[in-house]
Amino acid sequence: MPIRNKVIIFPSFSENFYQIIKNISEYSIPLSQKIRKELYSKISYIKKYPRMYQTIKIINQKEIRKIVIKNYVILYSINNNNILNIYQQKSNYINLAKI
Repeated sequence: MPIRNKVIIFPSFSENFYQIIKNISEYSIPLSQKIRKELYSKISYIKKYPRMYQTIKIINQKEIRKIVIKNYVILYSINNNNILNIYQQKSNYINLAKI
């Protein structure tokens, strides 16, 4: 039986995601729409199945997990259902995560 949770989106995620979508839409509106749709779909999975994605780090007893969408990685914590931030997959996102 899936667990239904509220997901809290950090402002840093919202700001960065908005900027990414804006930048992508400058050269491909369909791609930006596809990425946005995929993100919303995966957030709904987090609500139902918070342990669905891979754990990458444990900080202060908080499990940090990642979702990969195209060239981006979304980090979230299942302990308090927070979507932390979004990073380019090429970046050093594990060390950039500030919890």
